Amino acid sequence: MAYSKRTHRVYAAMVVLRAPSFEVVETAEVVRRATFPYIPGLLSFREVPPLLAAFERLKTIPDVVVCDGQGLAHPRRFGLACHLGLLLDVPTVGCGKTRLIGTHRPVGTLRGARRSGRAPGWPPSSSHRAIVPT
Repeated sequence: MAYSKRTHRVYAAMVVLRAPSFEVVETAEVVRRATFPYIPGLLSFREVPPLLAAFERLKTIPDVVVCDGQGLAHPRRFGLACHLGLLLDVPTVGCGKTRLIGTHRPVGTLRGARRSGRAPGWPPSSSHRAIVPT
C-alpha cells in the first residue's frame, strides 16, 4: 500500500510468489481514491477495499497471504491480516513493522533471530506472539 496525500489516492498491489524460490508468478495493482479517512488503529477500513480489488485481479489464488500490517497482535485484536483473511477465505499472516501492544525482551540483531513476546490478555501458549527481525 502507498498513499498520495496530495491526491488522496491509494495504491495497492498483490504479488504471488512461488515457494521456496520466491519467483514472481503474478502481480496485480489497483489505484483509486481513498474512501475512508486516515484514522490510526483503523487502517483496515482504508486499506482493505483496494487490496480486495487487487486480489480480484489475480488469476492465481495464493495458498497463504502475508500482509504488511497486524493481525491478532492489534490493540483491537483484529487488524488488517484478520480482515483480509476473513474476507478472502485464505490463511493470512500479519507482518507488522511496529509493535502496537505487548512487551518483549531485546531481540538479537541477526536476521531471523527470534524472541517470544507477551500481550495483555493472551495465554502464555499463544502461537501468535513472536518478534523476528528481518
